Amino acid sequence: MQYSDVDASRLLFGFTAAYHFLFVPLTIGLAALMAAFEGWSLMTGRPALRTVARFLSWPFVLNFICGVLTGYPLRSQIELHWAGYAHVVQGVVGPVFAFEAQVAPVMFTLVAVVALGWHLKPVWHLLASTALAVVLVVQSTAILMINAWMQWPEGAEFVGGKARIASVMDLAGHPLVVPKVLHTIAGAWVLAGMFVLAVCAWFRLRQRHVDEARAGLRAAAVFCLVSLGVTALSGHWSGERLVRYQPMKFAAIEALWETDGRSADFLVAALPDTAAQLNRFELAVPGALGWVVDTSEVRLQGLKSLARDSKAGLPNVGLVFWSFRVMLVAWGLMTLLMLLVLWRTPEPHRLGGRVVLFACVAALPLPWLAIEAGWIVCESGRQPWVITGVLTTAQAAGKVPAAEAMLHLLLAVELGAVMLWVNVRLHLAHLRRGLVVTQELPPGRAAVSGRRSHSAALGG
Repeated sequence: MQYSDVDASRLLFGFTAAYHFLFVPLTIGLAALMAAFEGWSLMTGRPALRTVARFLSWPFVLNFICGVLTGYPLRSQIELHWAGYAHVVQGVVGPVFAFEAQVAPVMFTLVAVVALGWHLKPVWHLLASTALAVVLVVQSTAILMINAWMQWPEGAEFVGGKARIASVMDLAGHPLVVPKVLHTIAGAWVLAGMFVLAVCAWFRLRQRHVDEARAGLRAAAVFCLVSLGVTALSGHWSGERLVRYQPMKFAAIEALWETDGRSADFLVAALPDTAAQLNRFELAVPGALGWVVDTSEVRLQGLKSLARDSKAGLPNVGLVFWSFRVMLVAWGLMTLLMLLVLWRTPEPHRLGGRVVLFACVAALPLPWLAIEAGWIVCESGRQPWVITGVLTTAQAAGKVPAAEAMLHLLLAVELGAVMLWVNVRLHLAHLRRGLVVTQELPPGRAAVSGRRSHSAALGG
Protein backbone atom coordinates (compact mmCIF):
# COMPACT_ATOMS: atom_id res chain seq x y z
CA MET A 1 0.00 0.00 0.00
CA GLN A 2 1.35 3.38 -1.03
CA TYR A 3 1.20 6.30 1.40
CA SER A 4 1.70 9.95 0.60
CA ASP A 5 4.27 11.89 2.61
CA VAL A 6 1.51 13.50 4.67
CA ASP A 7 -0.36 10.22 5.33
CA ALA A 8 2.84 8.47 6.40
CA SER A 9 3.65 11.25 8.86
CA ARG A 10 0.06 11.15 10.13
CA LEU A 11 0.29 7.41 10.68
CA LEU A 12 3.56 7.79 12.58
CA PHE A 13 2.26 10.59 14.79
CA GLY A 14 -1.03 8.81 15.37
CA PHE A 15 0.71 5.65 16.55
CA THR A 16 3.16 7.55 18.76
CA ALA A 17 0.42 9.62 20.39
CA ALA A 18 -1.88 6.62 20.94
CA TYR A 19 0.98 4.60 22.42
CA HIS A 20 1.98 7.49 24.69
CA PHE A 21 -1.60 7.65 25.90
CA LEU A 22 -1.44 4.09 27.17
CA PHE A 23 0.66 5.29 30.10
CA VAL A 24 -0.17 8.92 30.83
CA PRO A 25 -3.84 8.49 31.88
CA LEU A 26 -2.90 5.62 34.19
CA THR A 27 -0.35 7.74 36.05
CA ILE A 28 -2.79 10.64 36.40
CA GLY A 29 -5.49 8.31 37.67
CA LEU A 30 -3.29 6.30 40.03
CA ALA A 31 -1.96 9.45 41.69
CA ALA A 32 -5.51 10.58 42.49
CA LEU A 33 -6.61 7.12 43.60
CA MET A 34 -3.60 6.61 45.89
CA ALA A 35 -4.32 9.95 47.55
CA ALA A 36 -8.00 9.02 47.95
CA PHE A 37 -7.15 5.62 49.45
CA GLU A 38 -4.60 7.11 51.86
CA GLY A 39 -7.03 9.80 52.95
CA TRP A 40 -9.83 7.30 53.57
CA SER A 41 -7.46 5.03 55.50
CA LEU A 42 -6.33 7.95 57.67
CA MET A 43 -9.92 9.01 58.36
CA THR A 44 -11.12 5.53 59.33
CA GLY A 45 -7.97 4.33 61.08
CA ARG A 46 -7.96 1.17 58.99
CA PRO A 47 -4.70 0.37 57.17
CA ALA A 48 -6.12 -1.83 54.40
CA LEU A 49 -6.51 0.89 51.77
CA ARG A 50 -3.13 2.43 52.61
CA THR A 51 -1.62 -1.00 52.02
CA VAL A 52 -3.26 -1.09 48.59
CA ALA A 53 -2.05 2.46 47.89
CA ARG A 54 1.51 1.45 48.75
CA PHE A 55 1.25 -1.49 46.36
CA LEU A 56 0.14 0.90 43.60
CA SER A 57 3.15 3.18 43.97
CA TRP A 58 5.30 0.81 41.91
CA PRO A 59 2.89 0.60 38.92
CA PHE A 60 2.58 4.38 39.16
CA VAL A 61 6.34 4.95 38.92
CA LEU A 62 6.74 2.38 36.15
CA ASN A 63 4.05 3.94 33.98
CA PHE A 64 5.24 7.45 34.81
CA ILE A 65 8.67 6.57 33.43
CA CYS A 66 7.10 5.03 30.31
CA GLY A 67 4.97 8.15 29.83
CA VAL A 68 8.00 10.43 30.04
CA LEU A 69 10.01 8.30 27.60
CA THR A 70 7.19 8.10 25.05
CA GLY A 71 6.49 11.83 25.25
CA TYR A 72 9.80 13.01 23.85
CA PRO A 73 9.32 11.47 20.36
CA LEU A 74 6.13 13.49 19.97
CA ARG A 75 8.01 16.76 20.33
CA SER A 76 10.71 15.70 17.89
CA GLN A 77 8.07 14.64 15.36
CA ILE A 78 6.38 18.03 15.61
CA GLU A 79 9.64 19.75 14.73
CA LEU A 80 10.57 17.34 11.92
CA HIS A 81 7.40 15.86 10.43
CA TRP A 82 5.09 18.80 11.15
CA ALA A 83 7.34 21.77 10.52
CA GLY A 84 4.48 23.81 9.04
CA TYR A 85 2.48 23.38 12.21
CA ALA A 86 5.48 24.13 14.42
CA HIS A 87 6.08 27.36 12.48
CA VAL A 88 2.53 28.59 13.08
CA VAL A 89 2.10 27.57 16.73
CA GLN A 90 5.54 28.27 18.15
CA GLY A 91 4.18 31.31 20.00
CA VAL A 92 1.46 29.14 21.60
CA VAL A 93 3.27 25.93 22.52
CA GLY A 94 6.40 27.80 23.64
CA PRO A 95 4.78 29.32 26.76
CA VAL A 96 3.11 25.99 27.55
CA PHE A 97 6.39 24.07 27.30
CA ALA A 98 8.05 26.73 29.43
CA PHE A 99 5.33 26.26 32.05
CA GLU A 100 5.92 22.50 31.94
CA ALA A 101 9.63 23.08 32.51
CA GLN A 102 8.82 25.11 35.63
CA VAL A 103 6.47 22.42 36.96
CA ALA A 104 8.78 19.48 36.17
CA PRO A 105 11.18 19.79 39.18
CA VAL A 106 8.25 19.88 41.59
CA MET A 107 6.59 16.94 39.86
CA PHE A 108 9.71 14.75 39.85
CA THR A 109 10.39 15.56 43.50
CA LEU A 110 6.86 14.57 44.48
CA VAL A 111 7.12 11.34 42.47
CA ALA A 112 10.25 10.42 44.42
CA VAL A 113 8.64 11.24 47.76
CA VAL A 114 5.49 9.26 46.98
CA ALA A 115 7.45 6.25 45.72
CA LEU A 116 10.13 6.13 48.41
CA GLY A 117 8.61 7.94 51.37
CA TRP A 118 6.40 5.27 52.89
CA HIS A 119 8.43 5.50 56.11
CA LEU A 120 7.02 9.01 56.61
CA LYS A 121 4.08 9.61 58.86
CA PRO A 122 0.85 8.76 56.97
CA VAL A 123 -0.38 12.35 57.06
CA TRP A 124 2.82 13.66 55.43
CA HIS A 125 2.75 11.00 52.75
CA LEU A 126 -0.92 11.81 52.11
CA LEU A 127 -0.03 15.47 51.58
CA ALA A 128 2.67 14.47 49.08
CA SER A 129 0.29 12.15 47.21
CA THR A 130 -2.40 14.82 47.07
CA ALA A 131 0.08 17.43 45.85
CA LEU A 132 1.30 15.06 43.14
CA ALA A 133 -2.25 14.36 41.98
CA VAL A 134 -2.92 18.11 41.73
CA VAL A 135 0.35 18.84 39.91
CA LEU A 136 -0.34 16.12 37.33
CA VAL A 137 -3.79 17.59 36.66
CA VAL A 138 -2.34 21.10 36.32
CA GLN A 139 0.38 19.90 33.95
CA SER A 140 -2.15 17.95 31.87
CA THR A 141 -4.49 20.93 31.76
CA ALA A 142 -1.79 23.05 30.13
CA ILE A 143 -1.40 20.50 27.33
CA LEU A 144 -5.16 20.12 26.93
CA MET A 145 -5.43 23.89 26.53
CA ILE A 146 -3.33 23.62 23.38
CA ASN A 147 -5.55 20.86 22.06
CA ALA A 148 -8.72 22.83 22.82
CA TRP A 149 -7.24 25.84 21.03
CA MET A 150 -6.43 23.69 17.99
CA GLN A 151 -10.02 22.46 17.92
CA TRP A 152 -11.25 26.07 17.88
CA PRO A 153 -8.51 28.76 17.64
CA GLU A 154 -9.73 31.30 20.14
CA GLY A 155 -7.58 33.01 22.74
CA ALA A 156 -4.47 33.67 20.65
CA GLU A 157 -3.70 36.43 18.19
CA PHE A 158 -2.24 35.87 14.73
CA VAL A 159 0.56 38.13 13.57
CA GLY A 160 2.16 37.47 10.20
CA GLY A 161 0.53 34.05 9.98
CA LYS A 162 1.88 33.01 13.39
CA ALA A 163 -0.20 32.47 16.52
CA ARG A 164 1.02 33.79 19.83
CA ILE A 165 -0.07 34.15 23.44
CA ALA A 166 1.46 36.12 26.29
CA SER A 167 1.03 33.32 28.83
CA VAL A 168 -0.70 29.99 29.36
CA MET A 169 -3.56 31.78 31.10
CA ASP A 170 -4.57 33.36 27.79
CA LEU A 171 -6.04 29.96 26.89
CA ALA A 172 -7.70 29.31 30.25
CA GLY A 173 -10.98 30.94 29.25
CA HIS A 174 -11.35 28.93 26.04
CA PRO A 175 -14.92 27.57 25.75
CA LEU A 176 -13.75 24.00 25.16
CA VAL A 177 -11.15 23.80 27.94
CA VAL A 178 -13.26 22.97 31.01
CA PRO A 179 -15.35 20.13 29.50
CA LYS A 180 -12.26 18.75 27.75
CA VAL A 181 -10.20 18.74 30.95
CA LEU A 182 -13.01 17.22 33.01
CA HIS A 183 -13.64 14.50 30.43
CA THR A 184 -9.97 13.62 30.00
CA ILE A 185 -9.04 13.64 33.70
CA ALA A 186 -12.16 11.71 34.69
CA GLY A 187 -11.31 9.15 32.00
CA ALA A 188 -7.89 8.76 33.62
CA TRP A 189 -9.57 8.22 36.99
CA VAL A 190 -11.81 5.55 35.45
CA LEU A 191 -8.73 3.76 34.12
CA ALA A 192 -7.07 3.80 37.55
CA GLY A 193 -10.25 2.54 39.20
CA MET A 194 -10.53 -0.33 36.74
CA PHE A 195 -6.85 -1.15 37.18
CA VAL A 196 -7.21 -1.45 40.96
CA LEU A 197 -10.49 -3.33 40.58
CA ALA A 198 -8.75 -5.92 38.40
CA VAL A 199 -5.82 -6.26 40.83
CA CYS A 200 -8.06 -6.72 43.87
CA ALA A 201 -10.31 -9.15 42.02
CA TRP A 202 -7.24 -11.21 41.08
CA PHE A 203 -6.15 -11.33 44.73
CA ARG A 204 -9.66 -12.41 45.76
CA LEU A 205 -9.68 -15.20 43.18
CA ARG A 206 -6.31 -16.39 44.53
CA GLN A 207 -7.45 -15.97 48.16
CA ARG A 208 -4.52 -13.66 48.90
CA HIS A 209 -4.61 -10.52 51.04
CA VAL A 210 -8.33 -11.05 51.55
CA ASP A 211 -9.08 -8.06 53.79
CA GLU A 212 -7.08 -5.60 51.68
CA ALA A 213 -8.45 -6.95 48.40
CA ARG A 214 -12.04 -6.78 49.62
CA ALA A 215 -11.63 -3.19 50.83
CA GLY A 216 -9.79 -2.17 47.65
CA LEU A 217 -12.41 -3.78 45.43
CA ARG A 218 -15.30 -1.79 46.86
CA ALA A 219 -13.34 1.45 47.16
CA ALA A 220 -12.13 1.16 43.55
CA ALA A 221 -15.68 0.48 42.37
CA VAL A 222 -16.96 3.62 44.13
CA PHE A 223 -14.06 5.69 42.76
CA CYS A 224 -14.63 4.34 39.26
CA LEU A 225 -18.42 4.80 39.32
CA VAL A 226 -18.14 8.44 40.40
CA SER A 227 -15.54 9.02 37.67
CA LEU A 228 -17.79 7.39 35.09
CA GLY A 229 -20.52 9.82 36.13
CA VAL A 230 -18.16 12.76 35.61
CA THR A 231 -17.20 11.47 32.14
CA ALA A 232 -20.89 11.24 31.22
CA LEU A 233 -21.70 14.77 32.39
CA SER A 234 -18.58 16.30 30.83
CA GLY A 235 -19.22 14.34 27.63
CA HIS A 236 -22.72 15.78 27.46
CA TRP A 237 -21.26 19.24 28.02
CA SER A 238 -18.72 18.65 25.25
CA GLY A 239 -21.47 17.54 22.88
CA GLU A 240 -23.33 20.79 23.41
CA ARG A 241 -20.14 22.79 22.75
CA LEU A 242 -19.36 20.78 19.60
CA VAL A 243 -22.64 21.76 17.96
CA ARG A 244 -21.62 25.41 18.21
CA TYR A 245 -17.85 25.32 17.78
CA GLN A 246 -17.23 22.13 15.77
CA PRO A 247 -20.40 21.27 13.86
CA MET A 248 -18.41 19.17 11.37
CA LYS A 249 -17.14 16.87 14.11
CA PHE A 250 -20.58 16.60 15.70
CA ALA A 251 -22.15 15.75 12.35
CA ALA A 252 -19.48 13.09 11.75
CA ILE A 253 -20.09 11.58 15.19
CA GLU A 254 -23.78 11.26 14.34
CA ALA A 255 -23.26 10.44 10.62
CA LEU A 256 -25.66 13.31 9.85
CA TRP A 257 -25.46 14.09 6.15
CA GLU A 258 -28.47 16.30 5.49
CA THR A 259 -29.16 19.56 7.29
CA ASP A 260 -32.90 18.96 7.00
CA GLY A 261 -32.65 15.27 7.80
CA ARG A 262 -33.92 13.44 10.88
CA SER A 263 -31.66 15.54 13.04
CA ALA A 264 -33.19 14.48 16.37
CA ASP A 265 -32.66 10.74 15.77
CA PHE A 266 -29.72 9.00 17.40
CA LEU A 267 -28.12 6.37 15.19
CA VAL A 268 -27.30 3.29 17.22
CA ALA A 269 -25.60 1.73 14.20
CA ALA A 270 -24.93 2.81 10.65
CA LEU A 271 -22.65 2.20 7.71
CA PRO A 272 -21.47 5.66 6.64
CA ASP A 273 -20.06 5.98 3.13
CA THR A 274 -17.89 9.10 3.04
CA ALA A 275 -17.30 8.90 -0.71
CA ALA A 276 -21.02 8.64 -1.54
CA GLN A 277 -21.98 10.95 1.34
CA LEU A 278 -24.75 8.76 2.70
CA ASN A 279 -25.42 5.94 5.14
CA ARG A 280 -25.79 2.50 3.61
CA PHE A 281 -27.62 1.26 6.70
CA GLU A 282 -29.21 2.91 9.73
CA LEU A 283 -30.61 1.75 13.05
CA ALA A 284 -31.99 4.80 14.86
CA VAL A 285 -33.70 5.74 18.11
CA PRO A 286 -36.15 8.53 17.19
CA GLY A 287 -35.69 11.73 19.14
CA ALA A 288 -32.83 10.38 21.28
CA LEU A 289 -30.32 12.91 19.95
CA GLY A 290 -32.23 15.52 21.93
CA TRP A 291 -30.76 13.96 25.08
CA VAL A 292 -27.34 15.22 23.98
CA VAL A 293 -28.27 18.59 22.54
CA ASP A 294 -31.46 20.65 22.57
CA THR A 295 -32.46 20.30 18.92
CA SER A 296 -35.41 22.67 19.39
CA GLU A 297 -33.04 25.63 19.82
CA VAL A 298 -30.02 24.50 17.76
CA ARG A 299 -30.24 23.74 14.07
CA LEU A 300 -28.01 20.76 13.40
CA GLN A 301 -26.03 21.11 10.20
CA GLY A 302 -25.41 18.22 7.85
CA LEU A 303 -22.04 17.12 6.54
CA LYS A 304 -22.85 17.96 2.94
CA SER A 305 -23.57 21.63 3.58
CA LEU A 306 -20.65 21.91 6.00
CA ALA A 307 -18.29 20.45 3.40
CA ARG A 308 -19.47 22.97 0.81
CA ASP A 309 -18.98 25.85 3.21
CA SER A 310 -15.53 24.82 4.41
CA LYS A 311 -14.20 23.74 0.99
CA ALA A 312 -11.71 21.54 2.83
CA GLY A 313 -13.29 18.12 2.62
CA LEU A 314 -14.67 15.73 5.23
CA PRO A 315 -13.21 13.64 8.03
CA ASN A 316 -13.40 9.86 7.89
CA VAL A 317 -17.04 9.69 8.97
CA GLY A 318 -17.12 5.92 9.49
CA LEU A 319 -14.05 6.00 11.73
CA VAL A 320 -15.40 8.87 13.84
CA PHE A 321 -18.91 7.41 14.03
CA TRP A 322 -17.83 3.97 15.20
CA SER A 323 -15.07 5.18 17.50
CA PHE A 324 -17.63 7.23 19.39
CA ARG A 325 -19.90 4.21 19.76
CA VAL A 326 -17.04 2.00 20.93
CA MET A 327 -16.46 4.58 23.66
CA LEU A 328 -20.16 4.54 24.60
CA VAL A 329 -20.34 0.75 24.74
CA ALA A 330 -17.20 0.54 26.89
CA TRP A 331 -18.65 3.17 29.23
CA GLY A 332 -21.90 1.24 29.54
CA LEU A 333 -20.18 -2.07 30.28
CA MET A 334 -17.95 -0.51 32.94
CA THR A 335 -20.89 1.24 34.59
CA LEU A 336 -22.87 -2.01 34.69
CA LEU A 337 -19.91 -3.85 36.21
CA MET A 338 -19.40 -1.19 38.92
CA LEU A 339 -23.07 -1.35 39.90
CA LEU A 340 -22.87 -5.13 40.05
CA VAL A 341 -19.81 -5.05 42.30
CA LEU A 342 -21.36 -2.49 44.64
CA TRP A 343 -24.75 -4.19 44.72
CA ARG A 344 -23.23 -7.29 46.25
CA THR A 345 -19.52 -7.52 46.90
CA PRO A 346 -18.40 -10.59 44.91
CA GLU A 347 -16.91 -13.42 46.96
CA PRO A 348 -15.35 -16.56 45.44
CA HIS A 349 -17.53 -18.86 47.53
CA ARG A 350 -20.83 -17.14 46.62
CA LEU A 351 -23.01 -18.09 43.70
CA GLY A 352 -21.78 -16.12 40.71
CA GLY A 353 -19.05 -14.47 42.76
CA ARG A 354 -16.18 -15.97 40.81
CA VAL A 355 -17.83 -14.98 37.54
CA VAL A 356 -18.03 -11.34 38.63
CA LEU A 357 -14.43 -11.39 39.85
CA PHE A 358 -13.28 -12.89 36.55
CA ALA A 359 -15.27 -10.16 34.77
CA CYS A 360 -13.44 -7.50 36.81
CA VAL A 361 -10.12 -8.87 35.61
CA ALA A 362 -11.25 -9.39 32.01
CA ALA A 363 -12.72 -5.86 31.79
CA LEU A 364 -9.34 -4.20 32.34
CA PRO A 365 -8.86 -3.35 28.61
CA LEU A 366 -12.20 -1.47 28.48
CA PRO A 367 -11.00 1.91 29.82
CA TRP A 368 -7.99 1.90 27.50
CA LEU A 369 -10.32 1.06 24.61
CA ALA A 370 -12.61 3.95 25.55
CA ILE A 371 -9.70 6.39 25.95
CA GLU A 372 -8.12 5.52 22.61
CA ALA A 373 -11.50 5.61 20.86
CA GLY A 374 -12.19 9.03 22.37
CA TRP A 375 -8.81 10.27 21.17
CA ILE A 376 -9.66 9.09 17.64
CA VAL A 377 -12.98 10.95 17.77
CA CYS A 378 -11.28 14.13 18.97
CA GLU A 379 -8.46 14.15 16.44
CA SER A 380 -9.97 12.43 13.39
CA GLY A 381 -13.18 14.41 13.74
CA ARG A 382 -11.21 17.63 13.28
CA GLN A 383 -9.79 16.56 9.93
CA PRO A 384 -8.88 17.81 7.41
CA TRP A 385 -7.80 20.62 9.76
CA VAL A 386 -4.94 20.59 12.23
CA ILE A 387 -6.07 23.99 13.51
CA THR A 388 -9.73 24.29 12.65
CA GLY A 389 -10.33 26.84 9.92
CA VAL A 390 -6.72 28.04 9.98
CA LEU A 391 -4.25 25.31 9.04
CA THR A 392 -4.98 22.13 7.08
CA THR A 393 -3.13 18.89 7.64
CA ALA A 394 -1.41 19.20 4.29
CA GLN A 395 -0.17 22.69 5.12
CA ALA A 396 1.03 21.58 8.57
CA ALA A 397 3.24 18.75 7.32
CA GLY A 398 6.98 19.01 6.90
CA LYS A 399 9.00 17.71 3.98
CA VAL A 400 9.79 14.23 5.28
CA PRO A 401 9.49 11.55 2.56
CA ALA A 402 6.97 8.77 3.12
CA ALA A 403 9.70 6.11 3.12
CA GLU A 404 11.56 7.85 5.94
CA ALA A 405 8.36 8.31 7.96
CA MET A 406 7.48 4.63 7.55
CA LEU A 407 10.99 3.67 8.66
CA HIS A 408 10.50 5.80 11.77
CA LEU A 409 7.16 4.09 12.32
CA LEU A 410 8.73 0.63 12.08
CA LEU A 411 11.36 1.63 14.63
CA ALA A 412 8.68 3.10 16.91
CA VAL A 413 6.62 -0.10 16.75
CA GLU A 414 9.64 -2.28 17.54
CA LEU A 415 10.79 -0.14 20.46
CA GLY A 416 7.22 0.17 21.66
CA ALA A 417 6.76 -3.60 21.62
CA VAL A 418 9.91 -4.07 23.73
CA MET A 419 8.81 -1.39 26.21
CA LEU A 420 5.33 -2.87 26.51
CA TRP A 421 6.75 -6.37 27.03
CA VAL A 422 9.03 -5.12 29.82
CA ASN A 423 6.16 -3.10 31.32
CA VAL A 424 3.81 -6.09 31.43
CA ARG A 425 6.47 -8.45 32.80
CA LEU A 426 7.32 -6.04 35.62
CA HIS A 427 3.65 -5.57 36.46
CA LEU A 428 3.09 -9.34 36.61
CA ALA A 429 6.16 -9.82 38.81
CA HIS A 430 4.89 -7.11 41.17
CA LEU A 431 1.47 -8.75 41.23
CA ARG A 432 2.96 -12.12 42.13
CA ARG A 433 4.95 -10.57 45.00
CA GLY A 434 1.73 -9.21 46.44
CA LEU A 435 1.13 -6.56 49.08
CA VAL A 436 3.65 -5.46 51.69
CA VAL A 437 1.73 -6.24 54.87
CA THR A 438 2.94 -6.70 58.45
CA GLN A 439 1.28 -7.98 61.60
CA GLU A 440 2.19 -7.27 65.17
CA LEU A 441 1.89 -10.58 66.99
CA PRO A 442 2.64 -11.70 70.55
CA PRO A 443 6.30 -12.49 71.34
CA GLY A 444 7.51 -15.79 70.02
CA ARG A 445 5.33 -15.70 66.92
CA ALA A 446 6.54 -14.50 63.56
CA ALA A 447 4.81 -11.77 61.67
CA VAL A 448 3.20 -13.36 58.68
CA SER A 449 1.99 -11.95 55.43
CA GLY A 450 0.32 -14.85 53.66
CA ARG A 451 -2.60 -16.03 51.69
CA ARG A 452 -5.10 -14.54 54.15
CA SER A 453 -3.76 -11.44 55.93
CA HIS A 454 -5.62 -9.69 58.73
CA SER A 455 -3.27 -6.71 59.09
CA ALA A 456 -3.58 -4.35 62.03
CA ALA A 457 -0.70 -2.03 61.24
CA LEU A 458 1.27 -1.04 58.16
CA GLY A 459 5.05 -1.37 58.24
CA GLY A 460 7.45 1.19 56.76
